[in-house]
Amino acid sequence: MMRNDEATFQTEEKKVDDNDHSLPDIDALKASVGVTGSSAVKAHRCSHKCLVGTSITQLLLILGLITALILLLFIPKDSQGDNVVTQLRYSTDTDHIRASVVKHVRRMHRDHPEIMGDTYALEDRKSPQSKALQKTVQFGDKIKNLSMAITHYTLWSINYELSSGTSTSGMWSNDDADICLWVGVRCNNEGKVAVLDIEDKGMEGELPAELWLLKDSLTGISIKDNANMGRPALPTFLYKMPELNYINVCGTSYGGLYSSTFCERGTNKRIYADFDCDCCVACGVIDERGSSSIESGYVDEDGDRTV
Repeated sequence: MMRNDEATFQTEEKKVDDNDHSLPDIDALKASVGVTGSSAVKAHRCSHKCLVGTSITQLLLILGLITALILLLFIPKDSQGDNVVTQLRYSTDTDHIRASVVKHVRRMHRDHPEIMGDTYALEDRKSPQSKALQKTVQFGDKIKNLSMAITHYTLWSINYELSSGTSTSGMWSNDDADICLWVGVRCNNEGKVAVLDIEDKGMEGELPAELWLLKDSLTGISIKDNANMGRPALPTFLYKMPELNYINVCGTSYGGLYSSTFCERGTNKRIYADFDCDCCVACGVIDERGSSSIESGYVDEDGDRTV
């Protein structure tokens, strides 16, 4: 009887041993992946914390970049304009307008001394340029961007330069903030100055280099019947204005060109004058397109006359 019980016990023991071998060794499995139970939990927690920390760092970095861009676009760094951005962003601050214009003009003097000269007239409070800047700043919150500010500055510089600084509005019949409404100013579809009509205004002197600041939009200019304006030759900066194709100097003291550069730049170039050149039309003569120098108007980009 005892032997039967012992055999039964051994049989049950063998079954248990067989069952133990069929189950996976949990400790061995953990060891195979290099993680114990406690370390796996720690790794999971660390991974979560690192992910959160990385996200916060990235968010702070993005916010920092946005703040830096806002400061760059909106805040001038000094009153002289040396570090002011080149475009006003709906600023109504007069110091911002002044600084932006000053910076732009300084850069033009630095980059194009052969045109703008090496004398910085804005530093002289009695100069036409300084008076033009003061006039521009007076428009305050009506100046919406740098292009508008520079245009105002340019037109008032021309006014004060040709009227010897004695007139506050001698050239323009009004001084509304929208220069496209000024009599004698015509704008293109983008609202930029395309034509200046300064005819018979009693102006005297020489076309100032500030006119070159309108080089990207000006297509025509007429200064006819200003007898005291001019010199032996037209200013050379006119040759370098890429959009300019019409100049009327009839009835002025201008007597010729330094070179034929202007005429060589396109078949639609015209100079109405009393002197001869390759693209000159004599004053009072109707050219081959039916355009007369004695009429107000200009030749547009397509060679058509606009009155």
